[in-house]
Amino acid sequence: LFRSAVHPNAGPFAGHAQLGQFLNLSIGAMLALALVQIGQAFSGEDPTGREVIDRLGSVPMRFAVLLGLLALAAAAALAWSNTRAGMLSLLIAGFVTFVLLFFKRGWRGRETKIAVTLFLFVIVVLSAGFVVLKPLIHKPNASVEVSGQTRMAILKTMSPMFTTWPVMGTGLESFEWVYPMFDQDTASNSFYDHAENDYAQTLSDTGIIGAVLTLAFLLIIFRNWLKAFVDRRPIQLAAVGIAFAMVAVLAHSTSDFSQRTPAVALLSCVLVGLTVCLANLAEAEPASESAK
Repeated sequence: LFRSAVHPNAGPFAGHAQLGQFLNLSIGAMLALALVQIGQAFSGEDPTGREVIDRLGSVPMRFAVLLGLLALAAAAALAWSNTRAGMLSLLIAGFVTFVLLFFKRGWRGRETKIAVTLFLFVIVVLSAGFVVLKPLIHKPNASVEVSGQTRMAILKTMSPMFTTWPVMGTGLESFEWVYPMFDQDTASNSFYDHAENDYAQTLSDTGIIGAVLTLAFLLIIFRNWLKAFVDRRPIQLAAVGIAFAMVAVLAHSTSDFSQRTPAVALLSCVLVGLTVCLANLAEAEPASESAK
């Protein structure tokens, strides 16, 4: 199914779900850099609305506005690609980002409230536009879309796969060869070379050992992210944008396998590496009292 599911709105990606995850990661990266620029422009200040407008001409704010426009364009492309899971992931990540920005230590001034309000407004408008435009988007390859019912059927079929090889799994990327052995749906000729769920396939491919290692890896990432987030210097605001990207990917992975797409996996690795660098910076150079 994956080989034939080239979506007309997916650009160079094999499917629009893969495009959706890449766009969400890109939005998170742009948001991270934009927040750093805004933080540098208003570091240690609590400006009025008028002062915020006056500061728009500064280099950091102009760069932040440009990044915001690019992120908006990416969000519009995400909506136009017609990936429902991608838009839902965008909404979840947007809500988490709103909460993180509002409670970010050392950044609770008026400019924060303005930023989060505008961000939430844009998310709502894009979501409403997606609902309105969805019936107008032409989908000639709709027959290859995987429905929610099909996804549930795949997960149900995978259950005996895990119980047969619970400790070490069937082996990485062995799904397309092992799954047909357990598939009882002989009425259809559908071929699945990936499960429509990254978590389920990881558990099936690597077993309990792989699941434990994956969970440990995620906890290490979260620990490093938390170190960066609690630091009060402007550069650590990048942790909020990284959180947007990671939450979107984690949410989308429940219904897709985009982390097995090179472009998505590579950008995810870059953001994870940036998280570790920010954590190391927070440990090596504690924020000064003036930054608080």
